[in-house]
Order: sequence, then C-alpha cells, then structure tokens
Amino acid sequence: MDSSGEKALIQKLKWLYAKTKQSLCVFDVGANKGQFLRLIADGLQDTPFYIHAFEPGQHTYNTLSENTKTLSNAILNNFGLGKEKGMFELFYNEAGSGLASLSKRRLDHFGIDFKYSEQVKIETLDEYCSNQSVQNIDLLKLDVEGHELDVLQGGL
Repeated sequence: MDSSGEKALIQKLKWLYAKTKQSLCVFDVGANKGQFLRLIADGLQDTPFYIHAFEPGQHTYNTLSENTKTLSNAILNNFGLGKEKGMFELFYNEAGSGLASLSKRRLDHFGIDFKYSEQVKIETLDEYCSNQSVQNIDLLKLDVEGHELDVLQGGL
C-alpha cells in the first residue's frame, strides 16, 4: 500500500472530506472479489463514505458479496458499466477470474484460454447515476480489462 500510491489516495480522499464535510462517493467498477473495496473501507473507516461496486460475473459477484457482507455503506451491483446498456457475453478462463472481459482475448501464449462465458447485464454510468441520484463521484476506479473507455463513454 505504501509503494503503490494507495496510501496517498486514501489521504487525498480524507483531505477532500475535511474540506467539503460531505460524505464521499467512490465507484469501484470491476470490483472483482472486493480487494480494492476492502482497502478503501479500511482506509476510510473514520470518514463518511459510500461505495458503489460493480461486478457482472455471477460467480465473482457471489464472492464479492460474501467478502463485503459486513460493509453497510457498500452498494453492490451484479452488472457492469459500459457505453451502452444491454446483455453482453463475458469471457473468462476460470470462475472468479480477474481477467474476465467483454472481449475474448487471445492469451494462449501465456497458457490462458478464455473457454468459458456467460451473459451479463451492462448499464451506462449516466443511467446508473440518474437512477441512484448520484450527483458526484469523488473517486472512479476502473479495472474492466480493456473496456475502461467504454465505461467513460457511458458517462458523457
């Protein structure tokens, strides 16, 4: 945490809260199993915040739910964000993979085969914020395996 910049990020969020005195809003898009979500929750434990987490894969979402069930300020969403809403195919090499993507990537040179897939729901950032009455996002973390620009385009 010290060398990756995450400690500085948490300090910046605390500074922002001290300046505005408004509860922080964090989006974790591509939450996977909740690793970043737990890091933020632990780092901001004395700071009012809420976090919207997005994980479209069913198996991974179930793990995310289990790993974060004690967090009352986490809003978990079993769908992803993108430039358009709909049902899309999510490809992965194994259940719960951190490499799951809406693109069927060729990583066989690394011994990784995306032989599994499932249909997942995708919403847009704008629509989600409108439906949830989110006025501002203080931190938008994106880890969506190559679809980061698509998520941002859904928020124009």
